[in-house]
Amino acid sequence: MTGGAQSTGTVTLSGPALTGGAQVLLTSDNGAASVPSSVTIPAGATSAIFTVTTSTVTTSTQLTISASYAGLTKTASLTVVPQALPSLSSLTLNPTSVTGGVQSTGTVTLSGPAPTGGAQVTLSSNSVAASVPSGVTFLAEPAAPLSR
Repeated sequence: MTGGAQSTGTVTLSGPALTGGAQVLLTSDNGAASVPSSVTIPAGATSAIFTVTTSTVTTSTQLTISASYAGLTKTASLTVVPQALPSLSSLTLNPTSVTGGVQSTGTVTLSGPAPTGGAQVTLSSNSVAASVPSGVTFLAEPAAPLSR
């Protein structure tokens, strides 16, 4: 799963939980994923769902989620992967033709939202007649526009 995202896990008993329910203890062996300390399976039920919250990572991270109940521990593996970087979708100029000394506005568009930490796009010109900034930065925002 991609770092920074949430998922769910399910703990299942071999039979229905007794009166009062069954409190199952949960742990993660790596800070790249967190789980609640426990989840309660209601009386008569055989399973319960819990949330797994991941942190952003820079490299693929393998970890183990453990569930313990009545002296038994079961484990499940989870791999947290870095967010995929968006690609450069387009660069446009408006207007596309100008006389010397007149500005043209450039728009850079990414294929998706910037990852946590942002995305830097480097700009350059092949002519001394047209100067451009060295780059633009896209900030990681939930509702950020994709063009700058």
